[in-house]
Amino acid sequence: MNYFSSESKAILDERLQSIANILMLNASSLNNIGLYNGKMGLAIFFYHYALYSKKEIYEVYAGDLIDVIFKKIRTGLPLDFETGLTGLGWGFEYLVQNEFVEADTDELLEEVDKAVASVKNENLKVRSNANKDDLFGTGLYYAMRLKDWGSDIKDASENRLILNNLKNDAEILFDADLLFDENVSACRLNSIIYFLLEIKRKKLFPEKINILLSNLPAFIAKRTDLNISWEQQSILINLLSLLAGEIEVPQLKKEYKKVIKKCTSHHNNTYLSDREVISSYIAAELSSLLYAVNLHDDEKHADISLRSRKILENETFWFTWIERNDEDDLGFWNGLAGLGLALMKGKKHTSITDSLTTSASK
Repeated sequence: MNYFSSESKAILDERLQSIANILMLNASSLNNIGLYNGKMGLAIFFYHYALYSKKEIYEVYAGDLIDVIFKKIRTGLPLDFETGLTGLGWGFEYLVQNEFVEADTDELLEEVDKAVASVKNENLKVRSNANKDDLFGTGLYYAMRLKDWGSDIKDASENRLILNNLKNDAEILFDADLLFDENVSACRLNSIIYFLLEIKRKKLFPEKINILLSNLPAFIAKRTDLNISWEQQSILINLLSLLAGEIEVPQLKKEYKKVIKKCTSHHNNTYLSDREVISSYIAAELSSLLYAVNLHDDEKHADISLRSRKILENETFWFTWIERNDEDDLGFWNGLAGLGLALMKGKKHTSITDSLTTSASK
């Protein structure tokens, strides 16, 4: 099903143009250079919108934002994914891998790699003041940096700093007590599972990974808060299904299927207000981008996508939405940049990477 039919295309294009205009007017005043609510998230939007609209001006503007970010980035920034170095590093790597920017990321991100390598236990613990969107930034950064290495990197060059860092930090990164903290949010848990999945696919640290993956079903099964937001629950089910496909031990595979069934039976069907629908739609599309999973066959996702289209076609709601002035309302995760990315991704009905990179290669 195409959630944004030809009848809605004019409205969709108008909404995206409005988003681009507002972001261009406000980007220079943003002090935050981070991924979630800062300049990096906006740069990602503008690179994609340049391809969508076929207007070079947005590509140039995105490049200007990247130049500003690169001048302001410093190793004294926090490591967190939302505002700090791991999110910025992820953003640079994402842009290079998707051919928006030409660069050698081993060179470009050398200082970030060094900062991430100095990670300590306290950096990986669940923060007492963490919000529900807190992510395992270090894991996501490593997963993105290693993404273009193929399925088996055991013979990869030993002089690559990022791989040496991962090996040196293994005892901390794969500490079950740190990863499977009882206070971990659903959002963070999904990012941890994705990290473990990617490391398993790269065939690194098999003993450590197998121990963690053998304990994961029991950890999830004993969670009492499975009534989480539908998009994080759908991501969880998708990631567990991917992991089950990688598991070779029959009994463990059965345990994964059992916990997947339990998660599915607890699927959240709470009624959402219009604002909650849009926020949920953005979170679903961007989470599927982060973790490379497809939610478009999910029945709840279909309902949310259709409701989002109808809500966004409503002029009164639209003008109320775009008149919000807080900096957080502009960003990648739950602001206008994120909404724009979600609309482009939803319209193509494939991943942003697949759809827009294909357009660029023509």
